[in-house]
Amino acid sequence: MTIEDALNPDLFAAWLDTYPGMAIGIPGQSAACPLAIYLRETLSLNAITVTRTEIKCHGSTTPLPTWAAQFVKVVDAQTAALTGVEAQNVLALALERDRRVPNPKARWSLGRLRPAFGL
Repeated sequence: MTIEDALNPDLFAAWLDTYPGMAIGIPGQSAACPLAIYLRETLSLNAITVTRTEIKCHGSTTPLPTWAAQFVKVVDAQTAALTGVEAQNVLALALERDRRVPNPKARWSLGRLRPAFGL
């Protein structure tokens, strides 16, 4: 599987489902972003980091799709790690912003995430 293949929001959502109440990732740290952790686990690569615009892996870069850039932006705006359920909410909103069909498993309780989306 390539990075491009792994950047499928449905695959990412399924991975988030495995961490429903657990904190995943650290806001503002490119190596500890939930998307970076997912990509490292999925692709079995240790050198992946995610910024707000791209994925870096072994000296090469891959631009983030719009939904992923929105996801990273909101995660990085948080002051604490998100749980898998909270990350699902962010993903659903990022997909909505990207005009994709939202993940039906995502819960729409925005809570503390609302200000990060300007809502």
